[in-house]
Amino acid sequence: MNTEILIQKFFILGKFLTYPTKELKDDIKKIIAQIKDTETARKLKNILAFLENEENREELEAEYTSLFVTGYPKTPCPPYFSAYQTGMIVSDYTDKLYDLYEEYGIELSNEQFPDFIPIMMEFMTLLLTNDLNEEAKSFYKDYLSWLGEFSDNIKRNTKNEYFISIANELGDFIKEVNNFFEFKED
Repeated sequence: MNTEILIQKFFILGKFLTYPTKELKDDIKKIIAQIKDTETARKLKNILAFLENEENREELEAEYTSLFVTGYPKTPCPPYFSAYQTGMIVSDYTDKLYDLYEEYGIELSNEQFPDFIPIMMEFMTLLLTNDLNEEAKSFYKDYLSWLGEFSDNIKRNTKNEYFISIANELGDFIKEVNNFFEFKED
């Protein structure tokens, strides 16, 4: 996999892991149109098809909330690094990430958690776009190595095809990233 495809996949998978709005659908369509790798574009268009069906919107929004925001009795798939490291949404990792992003000129508002998957994935695109491959490799190893567990949690906790498709694509992508950075599979 070349760096350009890796960048596109980090960016678009991060987008897919945000709240499923009409605007999200439009943003993802534009991104997919720029992808040159036909196999990648085909797979992502299949996921996008779920967002394009307006009748699914409420179901997708409810399932997103249940999986990632306020599941009862606990949120099954918190999309935050800290949750997988400490069991809490805010931790020392949160402060470390705020500081790291600041080193690269990125300022987040207090409402944004720096360990939210879409923010972390977008940071990876920034590093890779600027040919900071060693920094990206280190960031991935230190802060994104839990994505496999997150992907598995999604598959265990939903029957919704949209989210299962995202989890499957994320699982495949993790293998591609590990290969790109020459990490050994566990």
